[in-house]
Amino acid sequence: GDTVAGAHTYYVTQTESGCESPPDTATLTIKPLPAPPGTKDTAICFGMAPPDFIATGSNIQWYDDAGLTNLVFTGDTFASGDTAVGTYVYYATDSVDGCKGPACMATLSIIAPPGVPVVADSTFCAGITAPDLIYVGSNTQWYDDAALTNVVSTADTFITGVTAPNVYVYYVTDSIAGCPVSLLDTVTITINAIPSQPVAN
Repeated sequence: GDTVAGAHTYYVTQTESGCESPPDTATLTIKPLPAPPGTKDTAICFGMAPPDFIATGSNIQWYDDAGLTNLVFTGDTFASGDTAVGTYVYYATDSVDGCKGPACMATLSIIAPPGVPVVADSTFCAGITAPDLIYVGSNTQWYDDAALTNVVSTADTFITGVTAPNVYVYYVTDSIAGCPVSLLDTVTITINAIPSQPVAN
């Protein structure tokens, strides 16, 4: 019934005709399980090189199933080679003296790049309130220059406030934290001047 790691010693004798023999010693040694190897989760953007999984221990083994039935690599540093968008889960164990410890889970998330924003152009007459420019994204950025140096809004809804007759061009991008900025969309607001009042005799 012993379950605690360590050496458990017992002594056994036998008795015949009232005479007890010298004892024999029997020792049960329960080996401690190794600690779960230290791993960490990682998130990268699609197109980036996937980092290696790293764990420290005596005999690290990597599996791709929670049941630890499909061994995919043995060693401290595991290069999964995953590149497609998705979430990849691996389990690392350590073994000491033939005893396998509990598994530690490590996750690689490959994030899809944001799509190209699409915002419709608009044309209207002076005196009418300019419509708001709307694009719902992860990290929407509005610019008023093609070099994308002058940010005019970071909200999904951009209130331009323009009223004078002219052609106004804006640029919108989207991004996901830690990932490259998407391709841009160009948005044009055209405000046509009201014609002068006709003169009739």
